[in-house]
Amino acid sequence: MDQQHEVIVVGAGPAGATLAYELASRNIDVLVIDKARFPRYKCCGGGITVKAARIIDIDISGIAENVITGADITLKSGLPFHGDSSAPLIYTVMRETFDAALVERAKSAGAKIMEEVEARSLQQCPGYVEVTTDAGNFRGTFVVGADGANSRVAKAIGVDNRKNSALCLTCRLHVSPEELAGWRAKIGIDLGRARGGYGWVFPKSDHLSVGIASPATKAKGLKDIFQEYLDSLGFERYEIAKWDAAVLPLVTGHPSLAGDRVILLGDAAGLADPLTGEGIFSAVLSAKLGAAAIEKALTQGQTALKDYSDTVVKTILADMQEALVFSRVLAYLPSRLLNVIKQDDRVWN
Repeated sequence: MDQQHEVIVVGAGPAGATLAYELASRNIDVLVIDKARFPRYKCCGGGITVKAARIIDIDISGIAENVITGADITLKSGLPFHGDSSAPLIYTVMRETFDAALVERAKSAGAKIMEEVEARSLQQCPGYVEVTTDAGNFRGTFVVGADGANSRVAKAIGVDNRKNSALCLTCRLHVSPEELAGWRAKIGIDLGRARGGYGWVFPKSDHLSVGIASPATKAKGLKDIFQEYLDSLGFERYEIAKWDAAVLPLVTGHPSLAGDRVILLGDAAGLADPLTGEGIFSAVLSAKLGAAAIEKALTQGQTALKDYSDTVVKTILADMQEALVFSRVLAYLPSRLLNVIKQDDRVWN
């Protein structure tokens, strides 16, 4: 027999878990399903920007591996420009710990979480949306797709927000304690080595998260380029603990965000930053905007969630226009971007 809920969320990452928390806190019946069991590994550099931490509304100090106040920015591993801040810029986290904390917060607020359950299909019906899973069928007044770049919810409503995407390769790099200590409060960003993208080093408590990203259309040979980048970092010895790859959908226009009784959040909506590829801020903010729109729709008996799309366009997408300009500079003139970073404190920040 079908189970009925006011809202069904597919995906329990930062977007889905935040939405579930926001809805449950409003006494809205919400079910979250995710194919993984938490804590679970996630391919990600694990950088939480200050503005993302600010809107998440959790104590990041208990989760952060390091507090970042500086950055070494290089052009093809040349002499670094080092920038410092008197205040935190980024918190580095293990995504296993961070995501699990958001799931537990949603549970504590009253959200129902079903782990190791995979959504297989979705059907929009008069008055409800039915989600078919390997644990049975579930009906929701509204359904939310928070299931990442390869969102099945997006596909089910005929949306593909991956037309502009980046390919990312990451690894966990173990280096000597002395070399690790040198990265404790800073990150590294290398421009120009990957065509249209960049390499990065994010320190964790016992290893470095190192990665490289490039637009998917320019990513040929990226694994070899990544190896060159690793070698260029100058470590006396290093050991790679884990390789991984991911695709990030990048904002370049107005992605499709909603269908009848269905909305998309975060990567499922194609909301990763076009310059940095950072997606957690947009995931969390889109979840908060989505929760407000769903609450209004339930209260007023609406079926369309146009308010959500309009608000995302006015807030998240409007704020990304400047990042889109800089992403084009990065693609064609990385040396120019580095010069702008050196000369303009606003861009550096």
